[in-house]
Amino acid sequence: MVPLDLMRQRVDRYGSDSDSSRFTELLYLGELVLKLTTAAVVAAIQDDREGHRYRLLHTIVRSDGLGSWSKVLDEALTGPASQHLSAALGEARQALT
Repeated sequence: MVPLDLMRQRVDRYGSDSDSSRFTELLYLGELVLKLTTAAVVAAIQDDREGHRYRLLHTIVRSDGLGSWSKVLDEALTGPASQHLSAALGEARQALT
């Protein structure tokens, strides 16, 4: 996947200066992975009457930190919204939980 490859190249390029710069670049990589994973899981939730997908998207858009993204991912995988996940994510859901 291109964004992950670009981020890994960035870690290699800018992370070789010092331990603190490598740590910072790895934090950015971790943030990218969390946000991509959360966005993909929420996108796989089908629309329903209760508006689970809308509520999760609203939380992501209004979030002010990674904690909100992590909570949304957890809720999408194990909460009430998980009943509306696409069947194609069965194996990935088990791996993530």
